[in-house]
Amino acid sequence: MKNLPSLRQLHALMLISETGSFTRTADLLSVTQSAVSILIRELEAEVGAQLVYRGRTASLTAGGQRLERAARRAWREIEQAQREVREHRENAQAVIRLAVGSLSAATFVPRALAMLEADPQSNLRVELLDGPMTMLADLLISGDADVGIGSVDLPIRKPVVLKSEILDSDTLCAVAAARSRFAELFAKHKRLGWETLAGQPLVFVSCRGVQWQQLLLKQMAAHEGLYRAQEVQLFSTAIALAREGLGIAIVPSAAARDLGPDCLLRPVDDADARWSTYWVTRRESSVPADAMECLKRAIVQAMRDVQPTRVRRRR
Repeated sequence: MKNLPSLRQLHALMLISETGSFTRTADLLSVTQSAVSILIRELEAEVGAQLVYRGRTASLTAGGQRLERAARRAWREIEQAQREVREHRENAQAVIRLAVGSLSAATFVPRALAMLEADPQSNLRVELLDGPMTMLADLLISGDADVGIGSVDLPIRKPVVLKSEILDSDTLCAVAAARSRFAELFAKHKRLGWETLAGQPLVFVSCRGVQWQQLLLKQMAAHEGLYRAQEVQLFSTAIALAREGLGIAIVPSAAARDLGPDCLLRPVDDADARWSTYWVTRRESSVPADAMECLKRAIVQAMRDVQPTRVRRRR
C-alpha cells in the first residue's frame, strides 16, 4: 500500500456500513453520490481489494469490515484527542528541548530542572539532550533543539540562524593529586601563572573549540615551555587523570567544584583565562517567550547556587 487511506475515505466507508446506502452516505457527507463512489473506488484501489458489495443495499466485504473496524477505532481516538486538545489547550504544557554539554549537564542544569519541577506556577516540561559540545550547535541549527547551553562556538559562525548571550564567565583552574610530584608546586603558589606551569605535563580538554583555542592554544604559543601531555574529550576524564598523578588538569572551576581532599586546586592567574557559558536559541522559535524566560531564570539561579563552591575570582 503506497498511501494510507484518507480520513474522508474511511468516513465514507464507515457511513456505508451504518446506512447500507451510497445515497444516504452522500447526504450525510453533503456531497453527491458519485463523489462517494469515487472515494470508495480510490480506497479500494489503494488497498488492492474490493471493500463494498454494490447492489440494492450496499454492504461491506470481509476486508471492508476489517478496515471499517480499524477506522472506527482510529476515529474514536482522533475524536478523544480533539476533545482533550480543546479542553486543555489553555493549560497545555510548553515543551522546550534543551541541549547541554557535559559540564552543564553535570553541574547546574539538574538543579534548574528540579527547581522547575518543584515550582507549582511552572507549566513547563524540559526534554534534556546532553552530549558533546560539537553536537549542540548542530541540534539547534537542524531544529532538533530549542535552546543550547554551554560553550557553543557555532553561534559566532552562524549568526543568521542562531543568537546567543553569555550566561556566565567562569575562571580556569589547575587540578593535581594531593599525593603527587606536583604537590610541592601547588604548596608554593596560591595562584598558578602560565609561566609557573611551563614544563609541567598539562591535561587539556579538546582544543578544537573556539574557546579553548583562544584560552589555551594562545598561551601555548606565548609560552614555549607549556606541555600538552594529554588532550581528552571530557572534563571528568581530565580530572581523573590528574587524580592519578598523570598531569595537571586545566579546567573551568565549575568542573572541579566537588573535588575531595585527594586533589589540590589552584586558580590560573590570568585575567583573560575565563570560560564562558552561553544561552543559545534559534532566531525563529515556536516556543512561547514566557516559557523561554522561565527556563532561563531557573538556569541563572541554579548557576548562582553552585557559585560558592567555585574558585573565588580575583578582585
